[in-house]
Amino acid sequence: MKNSISKFLRKVPKPNDSSLQTVYPKLEEFSSFENVKKSTITGWIAYQMAKNLSVNEEQIDLFFLKPFIQKDYQEHIEPEAETILQLAQSATLWIQNDSLIEEEIKQLNLSPAYTKVLSRVIREVQTEKDLQEKAYSESKEIWNVYRDVIYSASQGHFLLVEKTDLIRYKSGKLLCEAEIKQREDIPLARNAATEVFERVNLKPSKMMSYKLIVSEAVTNVLKHAEYGKLLIYQDEITSTLRVIIEDTGKGFPLKILPQTTLMAGYSTKKSMGQGFNLMLKMADQLVLETSTSGSTLILILKGENENVENKLEPRNDHTKNNYDSQVI
Repeated sequence: MKNSISKFLRKVPKPNDSSLQTVYPKLEEFSSFENVKKSTITGWIAYQMAKNLSVNEEQIDLFFLKPFIQKDYQEHIEPEAETILQLAQSATLWIQNDSLIEEEIKQLNLSPAYTKVLSRVIREVQTEKDLQEKAYSESKEIWNVYRDVIYSASQGHFLLVEKTDLIRYKSGKLLCEAEIKQREDIPLARNAATEVFERVNLKPSKMMSYKLIVSEAVTNVLKHAEYGKLLIYQDEITSTLRVIIEDTGKGFPLKILPQTTLMAGYSTKKSMGQGFNLMLKMADQLVLETSTSGSTLILILKGENENVENKLEPRNDHTKNNYDSQVI
């Protein structure tokens, strides 16, 4: 691979100098991770085709790299190599669009050798794609069951959500934002939350309860992660407060969430001990998004208007990731 990369290097004169300098190839501008995945699939298909079509061994690795390199930095491509790359690009689009591969290949009038190799390589990619989609689908079904069971068992007080749902909670007026990087930041975050509760004129009894569960939440950040953040938003219509605590920890394993959230006193190194139970008692609703890249805990707290229902409910349609809300 190292020798292949060197084939993209150029020697050009230095400005105001007769000596030469090495110019390294530039990558294509990828606007999204999805584009990176497409280039990877294209490169892999081209690489596998080159291997099976007896292309010069010294050139084979180049077929994987070419989709990532800007065309201005590529030397002249032989006709056969150009054909393989074009077929790989087409195959990637067919796979992405779930096209009927046999019909697409038939329209190209390829030689038997090209038809055989291209068909086999595409089947390999499709098989892997199908396995990944099946695994995701099964995982999503299990996640939906956990979400619905916990929601029902908690009588709507605990809602498990996905990362794509979080944006709806970060709306309204931002009242507070505090980073949690070290132990000294914990009391600062608590004080920032207390100032917000005082500004919105909460009743003393309610303020005491809210301070307690916010303190519990921010204290747990550094127990499970190296970095976290506290944000507090207020709905400008209902006065509902959304206290958001983010962290970059390893997340909560799905299998322990029912015990963690519903069993009083349940505690492991990966759970929050009695924290969840305390929050469930004092908050109007608890919302949690968790994965191996971190967690976001949201405390839905009633503000001045205590007669407004603020809870979110899971959709009955499990094919969608969003949630209906009466008032957020």
